[in-house]
Amino acid sequence: MTNPNPTHSLLHKLAMQNPSVRSQIEAKQELETELELARNRIAQLEHHPSALLKLEQDTVSMRWAHAQNRMLVTDYAYFPESRPLAVSAGGQKY
Repeated sequence: MTNPNPTHSLLHKLAMQNPSVRSQIEAKQELETELELARNRIAQLEHHPSALLKLEQDTVSMRWAHAQNRMLVTDYAYFPESRPLAVSAGGQKY
């Protein structure tokens, strides 16, 4: 299979030799991949409106926390919950 536009291929090869251009092209490709994954996930969630609503709420919460510098990035899942002080300080299960 040959490239129908050899000029494009040559330009792409030349661009990939420049480190700053290459990093921009790679970043664009990564974003396109993430966008495609997000679109697929949304398409799957459209069949479950409550899951889509939860995803939207989580996204808004994350953006709000990031704007207020309250976002914690960890290597593990972390879902804090507010609990009454007496229960959490006393070590009691609720």
